[in-house]
Amino acid sequence: MLIKELDQLKSENLQIEDEQIKIIEQIAVTDRDVLEASREVADVRNEVSQVDAANLNIRKEVEHQEGMLNHEKEVSHNYYNELTRLRDISFNLDKDIDAQQKRIDILRSEAENNEQRIMSINDMLAQRDDAISRTHSKISEAHQQI
Repeated sequence: MLIKELDQLKSENLQIEDEQIKIIEQIAVTDRDVLEASREVADVRNEVSQVDAANLNIRKEVEHQEGMLNHEKEVSHNYYNELTRLRDISFNLDKDIDAQQKRIDILRSEAENNEQRIMSINDMLAQRDDAISRTHSKISEAHQQI
């Protein structure tokens, strides 16, 4: 009986050992699966890290480009203001030129009128000189006769 019990215990131990071996094999398979999954996670993390680094570089480039764009907008705005100022100056100069041109035209007209008056006065002076000469000559003749 004791032998039977020992045989039965031996048999139970063998079964338990078989179950333990199966469990150990399952643990080994699970360890391999976990190791493989860990490698995959590490690979994914590495890829994500590379993508994050690329995104960071792209963000830096975008920020740089935005900064340049803002600077160029400011420069463009300043040039636009300068062009507007110069356009206003040009418009005012054009108005001044027009006013000066009208003044020159008026002065030329006055100069022509003055020349005509001078010619008219010279003609009148010449006529008076002739009249005075004739009168003078008549007076001289009258003096000679007296």
